[in-house]
Amino acid sequence: MLHIAAENARPEIARFLIKECGADVNAKILPAPSEEEDEEYIGHWTPLHCAVSNIRLTFGRKERICTKERMELIETLIKNDADVNFAVVIAAPDEGPDEGLEVDSPFHSLFDGPRVVTPSPFHLLLDKMRHRDKEWIEFGYLRLFLSSGAIIDEKGIKKAYGDPSEVLLCIISKAIHLLRKRERVPRIVYDLLLTDTDKAFLKNLALSIEKRLPVCSFKLFLKIRDFISLRGLFMAYGYARIKSLTQFFLDNTYRLRDKNMMRKAADRRDFKAEFQNFLEPDEREIVDPTIDLLCRA
Repeated sequence: MLHIAAENARPEIARFLIKECGADVNAKILPAPSEEEDEEYIGHWTPLHCAVSNIRLTFGRKERICTKERMELIETLIKNDADVNFAVVIAAPDEGPDEGLEVDSPFHSLFDGPRVVTPSPFHLLLDKMRHRDKEWIEFGYLRLFLSSGAIIDEKGIKKAYGDPSEVLLCIISKAIHLLRKRERVPRIVYDLLLTDTDKAFLKNLALSIEKRLPVCSFKLFLKIRDFISLRGLFMAYGYARIKSLTQFFLDNTYRLRDKNMMRKAADRRDFKAEFQNFLEPDEREIVDPTIDLLCRA
């Protein structure tokens, strides 16, 4: 029943099934066969798979209402511990599972046929974004999934190929990698992903905690910061004034470009070198157009 509610964007039914009936938000079923689906979309689906796979790509009046309900439904599933990274690989005995998928089925050795892959809900979302038309609006899906712990792997970046989110995912992935290693992230990365209001809010939060609880201020600030943002890189869904992370990234890139025009040419060259050193050679090929746009003379 929860899968049907997720497929038809009925958040009130989903909440009733989860809270009153104890429905499992990570229950798995086999999806109904469809001629439009690719072979890699066969496998075990959770309610979150069903919700993401039916996101509308075109918008009339009814579709906009349906999209808001679907957004509410996906938020409900994630708040109730739905796994945004669940993926299954069923491979033949002589084949190994693909790298870059998060969960491997323990039963893959029982199948002699070709491998069957269930992509994660996050990868399904990236496919939807790549095939969107001009009237499609992100509605904060990407911000919600990333702030809920979606893993950005090489497969996910490839799925976003040709979409503005490809550059965004590459920058966020590299920044998270550096933060985990406790290394410095260039300031421009925070400028690209945070508004001036967000920065002021985090600064005021840190000052308020320091004044009231000076003994444990730093640890408490990190706890609150990680709850309302993704490691301080960008605000989580529900705490940002602009829901669409991709659209904000594009608008902010042009805003920073106009702001950088006031710098001297030497400063822009130093800034460009710092940003390029932040990336690996293969990542630099993806992000270079954005760097050139920011540093254009």
